[in-house]
Amino acid sequence: MFCKKCGYEFSYNDDVKYCKRCGALLIKPDENLTDNEELYDNNALKPDSSNSIHDKDLAGSSGNTATTDKRHSKGAIIACSILAMIIVAVVLWVVLRPKEDDVPDSMESVEVKETEQIVENKVDEFDPFDKIKVSFYGEDGSGSASVEIIDDSEYIHDLSYQVSNYGEALSNGDIVTITLSYKTNEQDYIEKFHRKPASFSKDYSVTSLEEPKSSTEDITSFNQKMKGVWATPDEYGSPYYVYYDGNNNITRSWYLSKAISVSHIKEIKEDDQGRYIIEFECDAFTDFDGSQHEGYPYSSVYESTDDYTSIIEISDGDSEWEYKLVRIATSMEEANKLFESGFNEAYSQIVSGGKLDLTVSNEAITTDWITGTWVNPVSDPLYAFSEEYHFTFHSDGTVDLQGGRNKDHGIYEINDDGTAHVEFSECYYDTSGEGWNTIEGATYSVDIKRSGNSISVQFDDDCYEKTGSNATNGIYDRQ
Repeated sequence: MFCKKCGYEFSYNDDVKYCKRCGALLIKPDENLTDNEELYDNNALKPDSSNSIHDKDLAGSSGNTATTDKRHSKGAIIACSILAMIIVAVVLWVVLRPKEDDVPDSMESVEVKETEQIVENKVDEFDPFDKIKVSFYGEDGSGSASVEIIDDSEYIHDLSYQVSNYGEALSNGDIVTITLSYKTNEQDYIEKFHRKPASFSKDYSVTSLEEPKSSTEDITSFNQKMKGVWATPDEYGSPYYVYYDGNNNITRSWYLSKAISVSHIKEIKEDDQGRYIIEFECDAFTDFDGSQHEGYPYSSVYESTDDYTSIIEISDGDSEWEYKLVRIATSMEEANKLFESGFNEAYSQIVSGGKLDLTVSNEAITTDWITGTWVNPVSDPLYAFSEEYHFTFHSDGTVDLQGGRNKDHGIYEINDDGTAHVEFSECYYDTSGEGWNTIEGATYSVDIKRSGNSISVQFDDDCYEKTGSNATNGIYDRQ
């Protein structure tokens, strides 16, 4: 039998009514509690020597039951503790949680900032080719394309548009590709404008180019406009001229050197600056020494005034020059008269806006007038030591020529037509390290004409071969 209160075990033979351990009333299964019996024996817990050994036995025999009770007791305690913590947490949440009206402004600000950040990070795409105008101009077969931005927005002007096949001769029906790129870089552009182009290239079909003009008509028209003799002083002061006969025969010459070329025009183009791009074919060329050469192609750029009173010829071949030519005559006969009578003064007069006087000058060379020193102009001062030559005419009819590596002595005479003729019979050559040496048997002549206040000099064709001289034909001015 066990005590229902504390679990203490008793023998059925024990004649006890109360638990010796806790004092609870012991009721056997076949007994009922009487009215006079108490539930607890107040004396049961008092020490009783007679029961001490028995209690020890009872304690020892009930050890397993006590351990089980302890385990049950610990589980109950843990469960109660967890439940208590949950209840406390719920109560605290209910008491301390903020109401909707109590949400701080800072929280609302955070939500607004997050929304603004989302909007700020949004990148819109746009069609960049809606913002430009592509135009085609020129003639079919030689047309060009251009791109014009028609939107003032900064995000458009921060893009670069290019014609991919720029510079090609375009024809109607050709495809031109317009490409674009960032002037900075994509990341900076997007951060600045929060947008980006939807595409970076677009094809356009070439249209509206004009029908090309007839090349024959252009050449004929040009020859008629240019008919006459155009001239300018070259670097030595001698006339360089171009003669158009009106029938597509063009003669170019450095007058006093006798170098001359005969050409015809193959093609003429007009650029967007109103200049003529002329393709020539040289049919024959005679060098200053009289040697003949095969023809060759060359081209020139002509800039002209509206009334065709002057042109600027610019070579774009191997040799580069730029000459301003003026129309000095309508025929070579008139031009030759001018070349002989004082071309430089006439040229200066024309360039300054005066009218050309083709009257041949009656001024002639006299001994008094020609006496003195005359020098040829040199285009580059660095080469003056070898290219600059001096004629010194003496009143006694003798003349000296010195310059570079030559020193020659001779005589001159005045002709009836007012020209002068010089014969050099003593010629010297400066040999490096040896000084002046006589060139045995060397003689040559020079013809001189008056050209205004200057003299026009023409050497023998074989002067260079005889003396090795660097002296050149052309204008010599009084020193």
